[in-house]
Amino acid sequence: MIALAEDVTIFSRFNNSKTFFVHFDDDWINIDPHWKLDYSESPKQLPANTTRIELFKLRTPLTDADVKELKSHLAEVYAQFIKIGATIIVNGHTLKAVFFDNNWTYAPDYPPSTFASQIPIDGRDVDVEITSGLIDHSGDPDETYGIFIYCNNRLITLGLVDYTVGFTSGGIGLPHYNISLVRTIVRLNGQSIYIPVMVSPCSGAW
Repeated sequence: MIALAEDVTIFSRFNNSKTFFVHFDDDWINIDPHWKLDYSESPKQLPANTTRIELFKLRTPLTDADVKELKSHLAEVYAQFIKIGATIIVNGHTLKAVFFDNNWTYAPDYPPSTFASQIPIDGRDVDVEITSGLIDHSGDPDETYGIFIYCNNRLITLGLVDYTVGFTSGGIGLPHYNISLVRTIVRLNGQSIYIPVMVSPCSGAW
């Protein structure tokens, strides 16, 4: 947050408990060598299970295109949370979840293939589910082919199409939206220490 604005306040209320807030700014960064944050009770209550982030003195001005890109990014990344009841509002607009596990094309009785297993790490298990198939349109202008990776229900990679996942000569082939129809969705769930934070940037720079 501090990279986005010079003055940041975060309010949060868990269930029906009290609302608390933390505040930090450039003075906090420059003066406090330990970067410790104190929280205080807010005189105003938020609705239950709500977090509000207020950014002032933005370091980079936002354009209408930036806001549109942010909405798209949040709707994709947090789609699973929106599906189970989370609400994300940007400038008064409530976002609708965007999923990529649809628009498949296949012959009867041959739907996309799904593989599910567990990977044991240090005595704990990471659940893995991989679904792969073909999307139902060519000339894909929105580049929704390739590899999509979700970690603990959060999209961290959208449309990865480089050599690390087989898009190369002798593998899947060179990526091109007119001829590449394969889409693979990877879902990883487990302890956060064993889950990648970022594999490849999602759409946008947020």
